[in-house]
Amino acid sequence: METNYKKDISYKAAQKRVKDIKGFYIHFAVYLFVNIAIFVLQTREEGFINGLARLSNYSTIFFWGIGVFAHWASVFGPNFNFREAVGGA
Repeated sequence: METNYKKDISYKAAQKRVKDIKGFYIHFAVYLFVNIAIFVLQTREEGFINGLARLSNYSTIFFWGIGVFAHWASVFGPNFNFREAVGGA
C-alpha cells in the first residue's frame, strides 16, 4: 500500500513539473511572438534605422524579459540541467 502511495506522489510531482515546464515554454513563445511583432511594426512605422535607434522600442523587450527570466528561474531553478530542458537523456 505504501509503495502505491509513493508512486502516486511521484506521479503527481512529475505531472506538476511537466505542467510548469510547458507553461514556461508557452510564456517564452508568446514573449518572442509579441516582441517581434512590436519591433517589426515600430521599425516599419519609423523606418528601420530610426526604429533601431530609439531606445523606447526596447522597453517591452527588457521589462517583459525580466519577467520571463524570473519565470525561467522559478521553473528550472539553481539546479538547471540543459539536457532536461531540451528533452535529452
